Amino acid sequence: MKPSRETEKEAAREAAAYGHLGILKYLVEERKIFDEVKSDCCVYNAAGFGRLDCLKYLVEEAKAPLDNWRYIAFARHHEQPECVNYLLEKGSPEPTDEEYAEFVEDQQRDSEEENSD
Repeated sequence: MKPSRETEKEAAREAAAYGHLGILKYLVEERKIFDEVKSDCCVYNAAGFGRLDCLKYLVEEAKAPLDNWRYIAFARHHEQPECVNYLLEKGSPEPTDEEYAEFVEDQQRDSEEENSD
């Protein structure tokens, strides 16, 4: 039985966040996860959690598009300068000061909601 696309999306997100490059490669190359998953979930999490090896794989080999300023915002917010610099070198858009401030507010609000549960 094959996993659902939603299960694959969650596995790819976790693999990128926790630095499981082999699993990430399998999901990209063998299971053919969608570009949207590669960028919106995997690039975002690899950058934010400082998984430069996964980030480089996604950008250079998997050809994940770098079309969202949130990748840099997440990496910056979680103090991952290597990932921020790499994304900038590869042409990822930077958030404006206003976008970054809003992003930080959203992150803080989400954190407070998780802690209140």
